[in-house]
Amino acid sequence: MEIFTKRCIIRHFTYDDLDDFMTYRNNEAWMIYQNFKGLTKDKYASILIDEEQDISRGMQLAIVHRETLELLGDLFLRVENHICYLGYTSHMNHARKGYIYESVQGIYSSLKENGVTEIIASVDPKNIASIRLLQKLGYIEEGLDEEGDITFRYHLTIY
Repeated sequence: MEIFTKRCIIRHFTYDDLDDFMTYRNNEAWMIYQNFKGLTKDKYASILIDEEQDISRGMQLAIVHRETLELLGDLFLRVENHICYLGYTSHMNHARKGYIYESVQGIYSSLKENGVTEIIASVDPKNIASIRLLQKLGYIEEGLDEEGDITFRYHLTIY
């Protein structure tokens, strides 16, 4: 999978991405609201650089800058019954520059082509930046899930 937006390329991870990935994923202060963190380079490699990655089991995709090829963040996608479960993380050096917003919008066409009709994202209620991002993208708040996170839903049919 490779998706191009105005400033970004969304693609599978390579071994060359791992050091930058670890810079933000292993920063406890930055990753306060995330679960996938604090692993070794070998463990990340075994998960991220897996030729068997399948969107139905969940896959992590790199967001890189189109010109510099610098890692900007990542997206997590898992599709089940025409619903995509979405996660995203920005590299702290590239936060609040619109890269995640652009990347999330950039995946819509590909998801629709693969039969996805809705996207669901769950956010810790204290993660105000993420909540604002989803609201800006037009996601509708649906309430709290079993883990106490706020669930947001987006209908691709209206895009």
